[in-house]
Amino acid sequence: MIDIRLSELEGIGIIALGGELTIAHAQELRTSLKEAVDGYRSVVVQFGDIADIDLSCLQLLCSAHKSAVKQEKAFAFGEHVPAIFTQVFADAGFIRDTGCSLGSGATCLWAKEATHG
Repeated sequence: MIDIRLSELEGIGIIALGGELTIAHAQELRTSLKEAVDGYRSVVVQFGDIADIDLSCLQLLCSAHKSAVKQEKAFAFGEHVPAIFTQVFADAGFIRDTGCSLGSGATCLWAKEATHG
């Protein structure tokens, strides 16, 4: 089961994710990420207790980030990025040394400074 909650704090869309962030729930995650990006000028992804995560979640987060950048909106992770999450994207080869390939000064979600402080 996936746990997705979308809320607003001072005009910022907060999307809280937890549970199973896997291909079985990819459509629900995609829909929620699209709603957040379309509905707010700035979106922050907060992570709760993650039971499982796979590559589909990483791809959807990357796609949501790219959509936000193309619309000149902000999209970032919150302060706490769980170890299970960082391990999965490190194993998948997502960690980058440089910013997003979209240019315009956008910070890539997978850049070391965005995920490791």
